[in-house]
Amino acid sequence: MKTLIGVALLIMMLLSTFTYSFIGGFRRRSTEMPTGNIVKYQLSPEQESELIRQGKTIVTFTYTKDCSNCQEALNFLEQVATGYKDQVFLVEKEGNSTSVLVKSMNGQRMIGSITEERITSLICDLMVQPPSTCVLGKL
Repeated sequence: MKTLIGVALLIMMLLSTFTYSFIGGFRRRSTEMPTGNIVKYQLSPEQESELIRQGKTIVTFTYTKDCSNCQEALNFLEQVATGYKDQVFLVEKEGNSTSVLVKSMNGQRMIGSITEERITSLICDLMVQPPSTCVLGKL
């Protein structure tokens, strides 16, 4: 009798495990991810969470129409995003002020004064796996 009860409990435990896995697969929604690593629109919170979970560093560059040195900063950020496709994801968007926001597993920080040196320092500080050139202050 004890053996029969033990086998019944074992079967119930296995069935509940498989049922949970099966039902859990249906509940998980797939998030539509961008195809490239440079986009010109705001990411959804789900997309940001997924990118950060994947170990990416999200750099959001917000600029105004009349920004004088934004094109230089934008060119630099695009060069970084292209050079580190596996780690850096660039979001470009127009806004009321100029700033660079960097998010990763290591946290998030924003700067308003956009120079190559400050952007490099910020990205190197927050990248999950910063390149060795970060020691020299370069990307």
